[in-house]
Amino acid sequence: MLLPVNLAAAPEAWVYGRWELVQDPDGSRRDWLEFLPNGDVFNIWQDGTRVTGFYVVTSYDVKAVFTIDGKDLLTTFFFNDAHDELRIVTSETGRESVYRKLPAP
Repeated sequence: MLLPVNLAAAPEAWVYGRWELVQDPDGSRRDWLEFLPNGDVFNIWQDGTRVTGFYVVTSYDVKAVFTIDGKDLLTTFFFNDAHDELRIVTSETGRESVYRKLPAP
C-alpha cells in the first residue's frame, strides 16, 4: 500500500520554487532556476529557453545536472543558513554568482 507523501515536510522542501540570478560579476544575463519536488530543475533564460535537469540536495549544497546540446553540465550551488541564497562559483573565472529565492506566487 502506498502512503501519501507530505512534500512540505521533506527536508529539502526549502529549495522548491523559483530562484533569480541577482548578482553575477561576469555580467551574464539574468536567468532563473526552478526546483520541483520531483527532483527536476529548470534553468530559464531571458529569451524563454528552458534547460532541463535534475538535482539532489545534500547537507551543504545542491548538485544539479543540466543537459545542454547533448552534454551534461554538473553544477554545484552552495546555500546559506537562511536557505534564501544559492551561490555558484564559475569554473572559468572563479567568481561567485548569487541566486535568491523568489516569494511563492
